[in-house]
Amino acid sequence: MTLTPEAVEAWRTEMALRMAEALPGLRTLRVAPLAAGTGVVIATVRDATAHLPHFFRHHRAAGVRRFAIIDNGSIDGTLEYLLAQPDCDVYQHGGDFLLSSSSAVWRNLVLDRYPGAGWRLSIDADETVVYPGWPDVRLDAFADSMRAAGRRVVNSIMLDVYGPGPVLETRAGEDGDLLAACSLFDGDGYTIESPADWRTERFPRMNIRGGPEMRAIRPRPEFGWLAKTALVLEPGILYRDPHTVYPFELNLDMPRMALLHFRFFSHIAPKLARIGERRATPGSVLVYEQVGARLQAEPSFSFAYPGSVEFRSAEQLVELGLISL
Repeated sequence: MTLTPEAVEAWRTEMALRMAEALPGLRTLRVAPLAAGTGVVIATVRDATAHLPHFFRHHRAAGVRRFAIIDNGSIDGTLEYLLAQPDCDVYQHGGDFLLSSSSAVWRNLVLDRYPGAGWRLSIDADETVVYPGWPDVRLDAFADSMRAAGRRVVNSIMLDVYGPGPVLETRAGEDGDLLAACSLFDGDGYTIESPADWRTERFPRMNIRGGPEMRAIRPRPEFGWLAKTALVLEPGILYRDPHTVYPFELNLDMPRMALLHFRFFSHIAPKLARIGERRATPGSVLVYEQVGARLQAEPSFSFAYPGSVEFRSAEQLVELGLISL
């Protein structure tokens, strides 16, 4: 795909049509008025009760005052949990996850509901944001500093974290603290590259490779998928997919924050069991099939290795060259 002006305009037209088609299926279960300038965390979830306690606790501690969550057919109590959170606007969509560009269409519909928001952080329930100054610096202040530096969005690296023992035996405690259970990450083996010409890229963004999946599961992926344009600082910016936004050139800045990605713990077992039914993106299906095959062949498999590092702070990630100031 070459992103000529004609191709970009065709994409914008197609996205507008898809949003219009998806709009009748978006149910609003609860929404409260939002004070101008208040930031919003937006996520699409399905059967996320293992992640949500940590997700909410982490981001509330960072100063988040409003969440906007789209539930896509949960059956594990997720919807009831969301409705019990007083700072959470709750939406539902029963559409096909894959046909919505892995929820990008739904996220764009929800983005439109918050034109006066100070910022919008679009992430998944298994991700939590960290940035230079965290946890002492609130997310509002970080967003303000990025805006003052002239940025319209803030790009991130997705940092897979894991525990020191077997994946299938790694569990959060009763308080749901996933970082206490999955405190390790790969301390080396990453590459961060800009595409030679983003206009010729199907998914124009930074090419970030590395982490435990590439090291232990599939050593030569076609493309690095660890970049995500998660923090949007102004209205009028749309998601092409959960990782990239339009205007497309905004996806090419160095990562300035990280998303701690909690995939590899005991909860992966039920996720593997339903992933075919979910019809996630083909690349995601392949990855989880490969992880599942490894765990089936070796139930005691652990991602821990001599290069594992215990996560301490975002400044540690700056020192390692994984995020920039």
